[in-house]
Amino acid sequence: MAPCNFIDDCSFYQERKSGQSLMWRWLVQDYCLGSLYPNCAIRGYFLVAGEGAPEGLVPSGGVDDDLLKR
Repeated sequence: MAPCNFIDDCSFYQERKSGQSLMWRWLVQDYCLGSLYPNCAIRGYFLVAGEGAPEGLVPSGGVDDDLLKR
């Protein structure tokens, strides 16, 4: 399957594509590069708002701030 068509403009992908966290690697692999990209909350935001998603939004939906700091 082809990667998400917004990957070049996605700050989530750009910031975490080389990350070491297993959680971030799973999200990148499945949502940015894999079959879950049509369900990505960030992609959905791009489609509706026509601009980058707010800080803190991850492909699977929002997470709390403590998790983002890991």
